[in-house]
Amino acid sequence: MYLSNSSTRGNLYRRLSQVIVASVAWISFSASINAALPAFVAVGENGTVLGSADGSSWSALNSGSSKRLRSVAVKGNVAVVVGEAGTILRSVDGAPWTAVNSG
Repeated sequence: MYLSNSSTRGNLYRRLSQVIVASVAWISFSASINAALPAFVAVGENGTVLGSADGSSWSALNSGSSKRLRSVAVKGNVAVVVGEAGTILRSVDGAPWTAVNSG
């Protein structure tokens, strides 16, 4: 699997490691890079949240969830993750992930 950086109009691709590919459902790239949040955020199985500044080196971020996470969106200083069973998680300015009531 390869990751394309939208800021380069798809002209820059990076190969993702098999470990990342096996556990990731969605990757978000934030063009407005905030120093507190990674430029790339990936989510997937068993509460997996990964962050990367460059799309090559990834670090695990503790989501506090064991649910399958399906999508992530990053805008400015806020990242929001959604997953199975109504799971919604939010991080502001890179702070620890907190659950948001979906009801």
